[in-house]
Amino acid sequence: MEVENFDFFSDTKSFELDKNKPLTLILGRVGGEGVFNTITAANRQYKQKHLASSAENWETILHYFNSFQISSVLIKLTPDVLWLFLDENYKSVKEKLFKSISQVPHMVFIYDQIMKDQRELGINEYRAHPSPDNIVKILNWLTELGIDITPYNRGAEVSVLAEAFIANTEKNLIFRLYIPNGRMWSSETDRVLQLFRDYLGRVIKVPTRLDQRRTDQGVIYEFHGETPDNGGSLKSDFDSFSKLMNLCLTDTSAAETILEANGIDHRTTIEILTKYSKEAARLQTDLKHERERKTLVVRQRLESELLEIIKNPADWKIVDSIIDTSIPFISKNQQFISLSSTLQPSIQTESSKDITINFKPQIIQTINSIVSQEINGDQHLTPEDKKIIELIKLFGAERASDLTSSVHELADASVPQAERLGAKQKIVGFLLEIGRRGTDIAVGVLQTYIEKKMGL
Repeated sequence: MEVENFDFFSDTKSFELDKNKPLTLILGRVGGEGVFNTITAANRQYKQKHLASSAENWETILHYFNSFQISSVLIKLTPDVLWLFLDENYKSVKEKLFKSISQVPHMVFIYDQIMKDQRELGINEYRAHPSPDNIVKILNWLTELGIDITPYNRGAEVSVLAEAFIANTEKNLIFRLYIPNGRMWSSETDRVLQLFRDYLGRVIKVPTRLDQRRTDQGVIYEFHGETPDNGGSLKSDFDSFSKLMNLCLTDTSAAETILEANGIDHRTTIEILTKYSKEAARLQTDLKHERERKTLVVRQRLESELLEIIKNPADWKIVDSIIDTSIPFISKNQQFISLSSTLQPSIQTESSKDITINFKPQIIQTINSIVSQEINGDQHLTPEDKKIIELIKLFGAERASDLTSSVHELADASVPQAERLGAKQKIVGFLLEIGRRGTDIAVGVLQTYIEKKMGL
């Protein structure tokens, strides 16, 4: 065992690091004593190192990745550290160190004013930071490497977010999803997620726990693993699960081959095939029926709302066509709900299925509102919320599901404050990342809205 000394707030503590136990690395002054208490309360060990130091010290940090099982990493990037990113003496160790960090659960904090490029920070602990161009290069390099950057505005935010991150890491949280009440296919989504958990445990032998918590406006689903995992393989696992479910409907022999290839005995294979085939057929029918039900509800609501406005039968045919093209459907090649799917339909104001729409804007707005409410659920989203979701659909890529869930969690006042703060920081970080790309979008306005939404 290796004896380590730790100095925090002038309180010297000595303890032994056990190479057989997971280790949390804390790089910089991150989160205060609450973070250390959270780790020690879980009977885990940690090591604090400083990045504002020599390249040789960075090498010693890298050494921990070779000698220990790193369970998580917490980092604060100060201007002093950002300057070191530009130093050629750090180039080799920098690439090795942050590549290693990207492979484990991590949270990297950076003061949001640095990301916004405001030269006068007004905080004593910060000195002049690198030029805007260099900051953009550093942040883009980290993003391309797979480093998740979390902006913060106050030190208290770092403490709350760091403690929540450590708690989730200790519980091995690998996936989180928010489904608003009344959302189209919400019941079917619940059944798919339950079946996916069964698949992870019985078929590919990845023991997981699926927890769900109900709030005033929705349901939060969380997948927890028995061993640390950054969730990187969950999407591919879900894709394999979807393939198996489709084969249970179309080619049971091929489905049986997949199960046997996973080392499942013949008797268990037959049990799984029977269960999954029955569930797949029922889900396919229920998805179809739910779409038909939503279509009918939308049509009836529009008839009540627009009865005095639309008189021409030909116009009602156009409304029916709009409804049909606006309600999502599951195609033959996509028979089950995707983890990354976000149902955010929008009505084209010029054409739909080659039909010219000459309705007044208020009619289009009414149709949009009713369609959106019936599909996305009864949670109230502001125009800014919806705009952010549109940006997520355009630029969110593989993070789209997580970011969309964050928008919904932030809009739900009954979600615990620490979780809403985490959702807010994810969205702010995403908007700042878009801004670095130079896109012509009012990112600043949306970011200000997010910050004011929580009064922080």
